[in-house]
Amino acid sequence: ELLYHALQRIYSRYPDFFKDSYNPSLFANKSSQEALDYALKETLAMLSFDFEQEMRVTNFRLNQWISKALQHRQKDDIHVLKEMNSSFSFVPYEVAESKLLEFEGPLTNSAPYVHVKSYYKNNKSFFEKNEKEKLRDALQAATKPEAENYLSQQNIRLRDWATHVIDLEAEGLRQHILQESVRQIDSERMAMQESSRLEEWKVVYEKLKKGE
Repeated sequence: ELLYHALQRIYSRYPDFFKDSYNPSLFANKSSQEALDYALKETLAMLSFDFEQEMRVTNFRLNQWISKALQHRQKDDIHVLKEMNSSFSFVPYEVAESKLLEFEGPLTNSAPYVHVKSYYKNNKSFFEKNEKEKLRDALQAATKPEAENYLSQQNIRLRDWATHVIDLEAEGLRQHILQESVRQIDSERMAMQESSRLEEWKVVYEKLKKGE
């Protein structure tokens, strides 16, 4: 669900990436082929980095969601146990700091996209007519399949990561509550035994006072 709108968000920023890369000053200072190669790689690099950032933010938010879910689970479990024994008092379970995933963005190879250079004829028609927009739209359409495949792969990685973290922390929480419960039950049992012994000693003491 967190990745559902990622593609839309990233490509809403794509026109700005394209505009920054394919600018008139670049083409004025380089040959057309050099400028086209450089602008293409720059656009792809910005897109790739934006995908990486989206994945990092998604992973961070997913981690926060898991922590909150575990806190709610802990609260519910403790509430149930306190209904069974009102004297129970639990030390809060601390969720471990999970190691987040590393991400490397897509579109690292410009070779599959060099064909968009065919939309360039010369500087005048590129910047004064609609050739620039045609190249922009063609590049967007060409990169989307790789981008969609990348998001699909990262979705699987994030799901696997989340499942592992949830399983690990849920078991940690279960063990923590179990150990806390056992400790307090043992403590109460010892207290009850001490109370019973005290009563026995009181009886013996009274008998001794009476000389029995």
